[in-house]
Amino acid sequence: MLAFLKKNESDNWASIVNKASNNYYSLNSSERIWFNCQVIIDSTQNGGLISYYFNSGAENVYDAIDDIKSLGFENIAGIIQKYNLILFKGLEVPTDIYKRNEFINSLDESTDELLQSLETELAKLIQDFKMGLLTFLRKEKMI
Repeated sequence: MLAFLKKNESDNWASIVNKASNNYYSLNSSERIWFNCQVIIDSTQNGGLISYYFNSGAENVYDAIDDIKSLGFENIAGIIQKYNLILFKGLEVPTDIYKRNEFINSLDESTDELLQSLETELAKLIQDFKMGLLTFLRKEKMI
């Protein structure tokens, strides 16, 4: 999505990323929605949803689920919730990146197949999700 942004819109995104990096909790609700949803989209398109968990961003996964639902994409939120249950064996998603990576590194073949199935399901929905986020950003006059 970011490739389609104009210079000032790209600057808006960079400002939000900077703000989130410095103090995630300083984001207003619209900024948080953009940040969390964009990170999910970018991860999905650049390595799959699994890359969301082995990079930063997943420490806010529960906020991301709420933000995705607020845009009306309960189906995507449901996929992420199932992914969490499978990947983290029913436990809460660790906020610590190293602990998340321990779970990822211990995946067995059958669990990986289940996750891949969810990845495939998510890939089919990602374009609509991107368009929904764009609609929201325009409505909020963020782009």
